[in-house]
Formats: sequence, structure tokens, C-alpha cells
Amino acid sequence: MVERRPLLPSTADLLKLIYNIYPLSDVEETSVRELNSYEDRNFYFKGVLREQGEERVEEFVLKITQSNDVALITDVITLINDVSTRCGSVKTPTPLKTRDGQMLYPRFTGAGGCTHCVWVVRYIPGTLLYKAKRNTSPECMFKLGQSLGHVDKALKECGCGDALKSRRLESWNLSHLLSLRPLLGDLSVGDDMLSVINKVFGWFEGEVLSCLPELESGPLHADCNDHNIICQVDAEGNVDLSHSFGIIDFSDAVTGPYIFDIGISMMYALISTNFATEHVAKLLQGFCSVFPLPKKHIGLLYYVILARCVQSWVNAQISIKNNPDNEEYISFHSGGAKKLLLEWSDVPKVIIDDIFNAVC
Repeated sequence: MVERRPLLPSTADLLKLIYNIYPLSDVEETSVRELNSYEDRNFYFKGVLREQGEERVEEFVLKITQSNDVALITDVITLINDVSTRCGSVKTPTPLKTRDGQMLYPRFTGAGGCTHCVWVVRYIPGTLLYKAKRNTSPECMFKLGQSLGHVDKALKECGCGDALKSRRLESWNLSHLLSLRPLLGDLSVGDDMLSVINKVFGWFEGEVLSCLPELESGPLHADCNDHNIICQVDAEGNVDLSHSFGIIDFSDAVTGPYIFDIGISMMYALISTNFATEHVAKLLQGFCSVFPLPKKHIGLLYYVILARCVQSWVNAQISIKNNPDNEEYISFHSGGAKKLLLEWSDVPKVIIDDIFNAVC
């Protein structure tokens, strides 16, 4: 059965949900607004939190999930909670417990009668990186790489629950990239694109999957892109690098090699910099300054980045078929992923390797 994106609830239903489940009151109805999301529904709101005998106004994000896998979502939330206590200068979401002390409410019946999981995190104020100016400067790339390195260090220290360890999430888990192969027949894929995709499948299977056992692995964010990074901006709207980044949306968390996490982030950075490989190498340099990678594994990044391009494009086509009302947001990165895929597949790998090896 294909999971569908939750239908849009009314503001009245959201307020009823919030008041019934969370230790919150006086939610400003005019503050409630939907945030962009790939498959879940996310809502910003401001309300009064009662905690430890005190009341204060805070900002929050309520998430209604497409998936209703309670064990898995509980593991993800537990991981997020643990990471938030270990990341130091990097801001990550902090889950809010329900009135009965739980971090997840698993029984929300939404519009259409479908059951969804609900959870709330404290909102991290700032600007999404893709909206800021000077968001692709070498300095910004380096600091962003450092931030992801700190998050991965925290993830490594946290470990994860059994449900997350066994999570396949095949369509978005690079370790299971080849699971996308049978799905291509249901999509409109031109001959040139199909040839490139199959070439990437072959490379990834032969060069990356064959050496998985020797790659350092653990829980990954697995979706660090410019829609999931919070920055502060100056009066001109430029990224203010004197402030910390925030990294949000751990919903796609899986276990896998840490080189996948930086490779995924580099793919999105290449799109946002119009394929400025030297700039994106600074992202890698920042990451390695915090979370060093073995030199011999840097050469795998070429394949990892191309694999994520395939993943992004194929999953976007599938998701648009299932959720056509959200096509604009779903397609934000997939067009660039296709362009990068077609362009890079003809670039000699040694050129990319030399650029990346020069910074690590």
C-alpha cells in the first residue's frame, strides 16, 4: 500500500490536537502556518508552555508524519533528542514531550480517516540557507562542513535503536540504491537518462557497495541540504558566519557509512553553487577538519554524489505521482540533480578526485 501525504487539517483541528496532547495554552491562532515539507505536514505555531511550574511563550513546529511506523519514528525522535544534548555550537531540534511524558503521539486520525503520528519540536529561529545571500561562499561552505561534522560526531556517540538500525527506507537509503532499478519502468525516462542511471548503478555496485564493510558507519542525518539548514543573516540578508548553523529535519535518518552523509550534502551544494566543485571542496574540507575520513575513501565521493543525483531524481518522479499537489517543492532539487548527473557522468573521475584530495 502506497503511503500518502497527510491531508491538510484545519487550524481548528490543529489547535484541538495541540491543547489535548501537549502542555501548551494560548496558541496564537494567527501564528499557525504550514511550512514546506516533502511528504509530511509541518506547522509552525507560537504558544505558552507550562513546564516545571513556569509559563513562557515559545515557538514550535508540529509534524504530522506520512509514515505510521511508531517504533521507527520513536527511534528517530530519541536520536534527535540525544543529538540535541551533544552538538555544542550546532543547533538541532529539541522534541517536546506530551502531557503524559511521551515524545510521540501515535494515534492522530486526520482528514480522510487515516491514522498518523504526531510530534512537536522547539522551533529554531533564523533563515533557511537557500533564502540567504552569499550562501555558497567558500567560507560558508567550510563552516557548513564543520557543522555537519559535529552532527555526525554526535550521531556516532549516540548510537541508535533497533528499529532505526534495521530501517531500510530503500528509496532514500544509499545503501539500497539498487532497489530503485525496478521502479524505472513506471517512469518516463529518456534513453540518454536511462543509460546514465544504469551506468551509475554499475559504478555504485562495483566500487562502493563492494567495500561497505570497511567503511565507518553509524546513524546519519542523510538529508543535509539548504532547505534543512538554518542560518542567521545580516542587515543585507547575507549569511552571518559569526552565528552557528542549525541543522533540522532528521526524518530520513538511517544507518550507513559516514562518507554518505558528506557526499549527500555535497551533491546539494553542487546544485546550489551551479556545480562549482572547488567551492564545494571547502565543504568537504570543513567536514574532515572535525570528522576525518580515510584518504583512500575520498575517491568514493564521486560515485556517492552521482548516486544521490539518481536517488533525488527518481524519488521526485515517484513522489510527484503520489502527491501531485506538492510538485513544486518536491521538484526543487531534482532538476538540478538531473543536470548534475548528466554533466558529471562525462567528467573524468580523476579531475574530481584531484580537487577533493587536495583539501583532505
